[in-house]
This record gives sequence, structure tokens and C-alpha cells, in this order.
Amino acid sequence: MTQTCSSTSRRQRQQRFRELMERLELGARLLRRSANFAWYTNGGDDRVDHASPLGVAEVLITLDGDYIFANNIEAPRMRDTCLLHRKLL
Repeated sequence: MTQTCSSTSRRQRQQRFRELMERLELGARLLRRSANFAWYTNGGDDRVDHASPLGVAEVLITLDGDYIFANNIEAPRMRDTCLLHRKLL
């Protein structure tokens, strides 16, 4: 299977982030800002109110994995539009 540049870039970004978490002795980190959500998900858009720095979804990053949280109203949109490759909680 051939990796695309974006999936390779996303994996490298996630690995570097986890290495930083280990150095800082963090067990988890929650990304709530839309800019951080987009950066970590490789362009995912969780914004509804474009004037707000916070979106409708959050990414919880642990040393073992990452989890995306959204409310029941926004979860279907998030699945359909920007998170096809991820599990949404």
C-alpha cells in the first residue's frame, strides 16, 4: 500500500507531538482550538461559528492514541465532512 504525503505528514506530526508529551511528562493533551484541531487532523474543520477560536469537536491525545469528541448534534457532520479516517467518540 502506498502512503500519501498527507498521511505520512500526519503520522510524523503525531509522533513528534507524542515525543514532546513524553519529554514534558504529560499523559494526555486536549486540543480545543479550531486551529489546533485542523493542524492535528491534517485539515479537519470543526468550526460552526467562525468568529470563535473554539470549534465543536476536540482531540484528546494520549501516549497510546487519539480520540475525537463531538456532541450528538455535530457528530454526524464531523464524520461526513472531515473525519472519515478517524473514530469519533
